Amino acid sequence: MLTPQMRNMDVDFGILPMPKYDENQDRYYHIVSVWNAPLMSVSSMIDSPEKIGYILELMAAKSVDTLTPAFYDTQLKHKLLRDDESEEMLDIILSSITFDLGAAYEFGGLVRDIIAIGRGANFASTYEKSEPAAQRDIEKLIEALNGSYN
Repeated sequence: MLTPQMRNMDVDFGILPMPKYDENQDRYYHIVSVWNAPLMSVSSMIDSPEKIGYILELMAAKSVDTLTPAFYDTQLKHKLLRDDESEEMLDIILSSITFDLGAAYEFGGLVRDIIAIGRGANFASTYEKSEPAAQRDIEKLIEALNGSYN
């Protein structure tokens, strides 16, 4: 997206959200790449995973009040952007972030198979082949999530 190197450019640049599909789309949508999003892992050898999970959750929650404003307001808006319109566009982009659970969970290998379409595979037959396994994986996830709330 923005890098400190762009700040030194001699040409003007701006920020724009991904365009809507058409005028009927209710709002903007921006997908966070599951392949580039940061994550943290915790060893399965720890004695109390609940405590580690709780601490990580607290740290993430606290970063919303500390790290996010420092990066978003100070670094992005006031140091890297050059115009008020780009600040508004950045607000639109960051308020419309979504995560593609299909890509994150790779239900039934569907993402891998859809990528193969870009290499010449037939969409309809590829999807038809992949759909049953993807649907089973989705149902398993729903069951697991429902079980965690009981």
